[in-house]
Amino acid sequence: MRSAVSLLALVSSLQANLVTSTLTVVNEVGFNILDVELDFGGFGVAYDQTSLSGTLDIRITIDPNSGDITTLELISGDLDATPLSFSGNLLFNNFPIGTYNATSSNLGGTVDTTTPPSIVNPLTGESPAEDHEFIFNEGTITGTALGTTVNENFATNPVAGNGKVGDFVCILSTLNAAASTSSLKVYDLTLEFPAFATNTFPVDGGSFGTVNVSSLALGVLKAEGQVAVPLNPYLAWASANGIPNAPFTADANNDGFSNGLTWALGYSHPTPICPLAIQNTDFILTPGPDGLQTTLTIETSTTLAANSFSSAPSANISTSSNPLAPGQFSPVTVSNLAGPTRFFRISAPDPAAAN
Repeated sequence: MRSAVSLLALVSSLQANLVTSTLTVVNEVGFNILDVELDFGGFGVAYDQTSLSGTLDIRITIDPNSGDITTLELISGDLDATPLSFSGNLLFNNFPIGTYNATSSNLGGTVDTTTPPSIVNPLTGESPAEDHEFIFNEGTITGTALGTTVNENFATNPVAGNGKVGDFVCILSTLNAAASTSSLKVYDLTLEFPAFATNTFPVDGGSFGTVNVSSLALGVLKAEGQVAVPLNPYLAWASANGIPNAPFTADANNDGFSNGLTWALGYSHPTPICPLAIQNTDFILTPGPDGLQTTLTIETSTTLAANSFSSAPSANISTSSNPLAPGQFSPVTVSNLAGPTRFFRISAPDPAAAN
């Protein structure tokens, strides 16, 4: 099979901007308190709570005009947790067999979106909690249990877990009219994340053998912040890349890709780009270092006749979606399309068309 690639930037009224923001964990009743449990393998369960503070870095796709959010990525977190303390008796068949006494130090954590971006319902702000992960990856728990030493390092054995199926991370935006200008909209953001994390570590139980201690952390994180959204993110990119006001459809560095596609694909000017490849019968699209900046449509045809191109079927695309969502960083493959000759092109919306 022969394959060819044809590229064209198309204008559309759809607009969605990919932006990042740092949110601050709030000090608010009912939030950022994690219930922590240690289960000593059926010999007893210990409980305590820890309070979280710090920041979360996120990436979202947001419509600058409506504030609707359609994708979310939890990039990272810098979270500090107050110390934990556990002490009590361990029992076997209701008879005391020993004690436990353990405390934490330098406890901290982060967040992550397992396979970004996660799709957000723009009407409710909800993203599936199972797409996102909470991680205790700093600090230790030390002490004794059943007469032996407990020394658990979360840097090497994190307490981690994705949110539960059926729960949702919720992110909402509210226009801050006072902070907005003629060239950008400022939105206040609120994020709530029902965190769930767990791990297991062994403790020498003496005559009882190895006791597997399970740890569990549950609670709802809440963080707030702001994001500034350019009304025309392409023009903001063009200015930052030394080609202010360059037309969306022009090709400032003559590499065969329009300025608009270079921006949309997540690349910088003036370095020539080559984001497309044919491998056997597959078409492969590789986003740039900044990820897709807007929705991108992969179109295909068996001829180059006018009006012959149509969207490639989602079932044949590795992301199972077309258009592709902003925030896509991994290569995208189109496979198993029939035809002796296959042509491809990609299109991206010009933000100016929405304003």
